[in-house]
Amino acid sequence: MSVYARRRRRSGTLMELVLTFVALGLLALLTLSGIARQSAGEPILPWIQPSSGNHLPHGVNYQIDALDPTTLAPMATLPQKGMVELRLAVTNDSALPVTFSFPTSMQCEFVARKVHTYVGGLFVLPLEVWRSSYFHNVSRHASRLTLNPAQTKVYVANWTLDPFDTGEASAGTYQVSASFGKSTIPLHIDKPL
Repeated sequence: MSVYARRRRRSGTLMELVLTFVALGLLALLTLSGIARQSAGEPILPWIQPSSGNHLPHGVNYQIDALDPTTLAPMATLPQKGMVELRLAVTNDSALPVTFSFPTSMQCEFVARKVHTYVGGLFVLPLEVWRSSYFHNVSRHASRLTLNPAQTKVYVANWTLDPFDTGEASAGTYQVSASFGKSTIPLHIDKPL
């Protein structure tokens, strides 16, 4: 075997090794991106529509809204300062009663996260800025909720934006989610500059 053939064989092996590492690196990057997006409640692949974490029984519907507390009108964007009323309405549209079981006395919790995106939305980093259960005592006893046909249960929480003029609620996209039992119901809302 000539020296040229040996050198050519080594460079082919080196090229295969480099391509293998590049492919593994890209696979690791996409995996980390998917994990970050999944933890933010976003679809793993950005071009696929998100599926809500809705595990409500058939015939049970919901509506989540961010409202102005004085006019009760839906808000398209968050205000610079002030209060936002978050409301989740769960309705039994079926012909039979539906019973929900909860591990604690807290049946619904609202969480607001500021969503930071990187690399054209491939990476998503949600940072929690508010939770409705902050400074609330929650009984550890299990609770139940029975909704009769056509009955609606409404959960309300008030989120005060920037109460101490600290600049914490900065401009950007926020994800508000309502946790109701095993369901996580998202709402995306923007805050302008």
